[in-house]
Amino acid sequence: MINIFQKLKHNFLVNFFLLILIQIILENTIQLLFNEEALQISISFLFLINLLIFILIKKKNVFFLIQIIIVSLYIIILLPHLYYFNLFSFYTRLNYVFYDPLKFIYYLFLLAFGMYLLFLISKLQLIHLNNILQKKSYFLISLLIALSIKFILNPFEFTIKEKKIIVTVINQNKFLLFKKDYQEFKIGEYKIQNYQCIENKNLSPTIRFMYNSDSKKELLLIIESWGILKDNQLQKEFIRTISTSLNRNTAIKYKYGETCFNGNTSSAEGRELLNMNNEESYRAFLDKGVLPQFNIVKFKNKHNYYTVAAFSGSKVYGSNWSNSEGFRRKLGFKSRFYFEELKNINNINHENNYRSVNDEIMIDSLFTESKIHDNIFAYGLTINTHKPFELDNSKINLKNYKEFKNKYSYFFKDSQKDLNQLYRIKEIIEHTLTKLDTSINSFEKIIIVGDHAPANSNFNLYNKENVPFLIIKKNN
Repeated sequence: MINIFQKLKHNFLVNFFLLILIQIILENTIQLLFNEEALQISISFLFLINLLIFILIKKKNVFFLIQIIIVSLYIIILLPHLYYFNLFSFYTRLNYVFYDPLKFIYYLFLLAFGMYLLFLISKLQLIHLNNILQKKSYFLISLLIALSIKFILNPFEFTIKEKKIIVTVINQNKFLLFKKDYQEFKIGEYKIQNYQCIENKNLSPTIRFMYNSDSKKELLLIIESWGILKDNQLQKEFIRTISTSLNRNTAIKYKYGETCFNGNTSSAEGRELLNMNNEESYRAFLDKGVLPQFNIVKFKNKHNYYTVAAFSGSKVYGSNWSNSEGFRRKLGFKSRFYFEELKNINNINHENNYRSVNDEIMIDSLFTESKIHDNIFAYGLTINTHKPFELDNSKINLKNYKEFKNKYSYFFKDSQKDLNQLYRIKEIIEHTLTKLDTSINSFEKIIIVGDHAPANSNFNLYNKENVPFLIIKKNN
């Protein structure tokens, strides 16, 4: 038995197989952590380069350094897409980290732990690699065979238990995704793409139902990370739950709908207010002065509405080419207020890393504005349910939470945080509907719409193409 183990230990094919297998597992683990839907069975191009360099110079530190580069590239490219960003737009926005750096220190410890694990994995790979180099000619022949198969065998895929598996022999370390993002980012310097959602006549809910309406008092509320549950019956039940208060009031009518989403929260703001399709269009409008076909704020100003925007977070959040205040100012809102204007010692939100007040405070402020003005178009953007999210148990109604948890726990059995996030979204929407129900001289029409499906959630939980919206209208 010992002799067999010794032979296997120095067998070229065994060592070559284990070396490649470890790398495939490493790269797929990184990708799955960032919600890639498919497993990729292939040798990465950069890893092959690393092996060739090691053959030439035999420097362990260089091998480890290139391994760091390979893993870092996956993280750099995939992290933005986890939050529906173009990667180039994402990294222009990292300035907000410096406003509250201590809130992100956890990720530095996580990074250090990841580096240590990578070091241990690389040491294991070097053991197999050194065994392989005893037969260097075999090794070079194997690499040539792999390259040859790459050009002969077309990529193919299959599915095992709903998991897609892609076989490509040699992969390009997400280079094509990097290239696509760069090309789209460059388009944002000169072009605006109109909203694309065929089933909704290529018009966002706000443009369809508020742009040229006869309502005198209107509120658009974009809810952070409100998506559509893949379980259709459970989604219908959720809508019935949050609209319970409206069902008791015959003077209020509501309609549920779904519309497309194409990106992050900025894309959603552009979608609803300007009927634009993506963040590149947002950038073209804000940074390059390209004008979209629609601007609901400009339209409302022209027709003598008082226009006001509120955001639970800080006015400094946003990209390097502007920020929340800059975007709202360019849209033409006559009044704007943020965390800086709304905060006090009792209303600070503690559910994520962002400086913000509880979303209910922001919503209440808009209802207050609605009672002052005869004609008003108000816009609110929430932030409390942004990932990373931790439910603030000190602020919730435990009875309501337990009822919600009992009803939805089977669906979220592997994701307590996603369940808590949806519960908090329910609370925010219900608060808005209750304010409308009890407030006489306030909004006549409200659109509540999700910006995008929750980021970093299990792909089996949410629809990744559409978001929900509610239109609530008082009968005149």
